[in-house]
Amino acid sequence: MFSCKFLRESVHLSLLLAKLLFPKTRGGKKHEAGYVMSSTLLAQLSNSGLLLFVALYIYASTRYDGGSKVDPHRKSWDWIHNYWCDLIWPTTLLDEPNRASKWGITANFVLCFSFIFFFWAFSYSYPPSSSWQLVIGISGTIAMICAMLIFSKVHDAIMGGIILSAIPAVTGVIYGLIVAQQDTALYGGAVALVLVLVNIYIFYTNHGEHYLPFVQKIAFVAVISWAFFINSSIA
Repeated sequence: MFSCKFLRESVHLSLLLAKLLFPKTRGGKKHEAGYVMSSTLLAQLSNSGLLLFVALYIYASTRYDGGSKVDPHRKSWDWIHNYWCDLIWPTTLLDEPNRASKWGITANFVLCFSFIFFFWAFSYSYPPSSSWQLVIGISGTIAMICAMLIFSKVHDAIMGGIILSAIPAVTGVIYGLIVAQQDTALYGGAVALVLVLVNIYIFYTNHGEHYLPFVQKIAFVAVISWAFFINSSIA
């Protein structure tokens, strides 16, 4: 019941966002200048958010003193062995208050909103078709709303929700890049997608789990760099 209600509210929010950002004329046609301007603004907001996320991520890591699975008593962030989620949990591995949590959660919200802006900016800049515009925007928004709850106790269920709801958005982005013949962005997206799939494989199979925190960070860099590049082409 909760998941159905959550899905309905997420779709409603996504449609409302689309109407606010991309209004129509009385004749039913979109204002060309209006939605181009909105796309440019959204791309700029997305890139600003991505840069802010990186800054908050680094700062949160300096506040972290909760150890890792390899060394629970370590009093500093380990870029090789700590997971991103270690920064957002309210308590550390030793059940002590996590000094980095509020900064990690803030960074997570910034990242999610940045990608909501990214999906909507892309959907109206490189749409493979009119129907794909809403698919990319709504699917991406739902995925990011799910991601905002990644610090909750149902982390694994949230991960599944993010993956499933992001599939249409990512498919639409890749398709849009192919149609628009954006080869550089397409190749970059392929690399980022492979790294994300490796993360998902390790997460659900535990094969190579020891390497997951480091692979996770490489995937972060690849995905954020890819989105930043596309946003820059729009802005």
